Amino acid sequence: MNVAFAADTPLSGEGVLLFVRFVASLENYGGLYIDFTDILFNESILAIHDRGYCSITQLTNLDVTPTTGTLLVGETLQFEASGGQAPYSWSVSNPALAGIDINGLLTALEGGTVKVNAQDAIGATGASGNIEIYDTKVTIPDTSVEIGSTFDLPIFIGDLPSGKEIFSFQATMTIDTAALKNIEMVNSGSLSDGWSLADNLNGKEFTFALAGTTPITTSGVLIILRFRIDADINNGHKSTLKFDDFILNEGKPRALVEHG
Repeated sequence: MNVAFAADTPLSGEGVLLFVRFVASLENYGGLYIDFTDILFNESILAIHDRGYCSITQLTNLDVTPTTGTLLVGETLQFEASGGQAPYSWSVSNPALAGIDINGLLTALEGGTVKVNAQDAIGATGASGNIEIYDTKVTIPDTSVEIGSTFDLPIFIGDLPSGKEIFSFQATMTIDTAALKNIEMVNSGSLSDGWSLADNLNGKEFTFALAGTTPITTSGVLIILRFRIDADINNGHKSTLKFDDFILNEGKPRALVEHG
């Protein structure tokens, strides 16, 4: 590479003569000397130089922990990075869903999926896996029921973030039909009281859907699962009540489901 320059204003004193800019290879790393030859000022003044050494470092992938996580809106999760040169800087894949401070403390803002990114002092990067954020929690409580009896099992919804409203929800459950009989959903006395309701049992798959014009905005009993325990079931029999899917509105707010 040849370098030449001229100007009307003469140079004086000492300092930076010029900058040489180059881009390090993305494929090769190691070190090399940078030399000048034939340094000449004013076509007659010779100069010597001190050679410089450039080291090209292969950046490592940073380890970001925890690798995954589950949070409700408002909750926090502390992240750490290792395998690089401190200090580390932090960012998230979607700032609308979560924020992260300079110390790696993540705060959940809205339901969705984000990744946490870290970068060290020399540009090495790393990222977490998926961090799942939920706006609220839907809970099927554990319960004990007498054989042959009919039981109303309340399904609860937790607090909703400010401004979030629910006008509909739908779900699918896998039912232990050997133990649970006469299954139906009841919304009388619940937060969804007065909403239209439809349910259906097909084999072991139980589906239901509700909708209304008066929104749900608070925590409480969302709906009631009514069933009868078969009289011939063995004492101590356990049945898992689990939602295969549960959707509020058309997916927002996002609900975290705890099974019973």
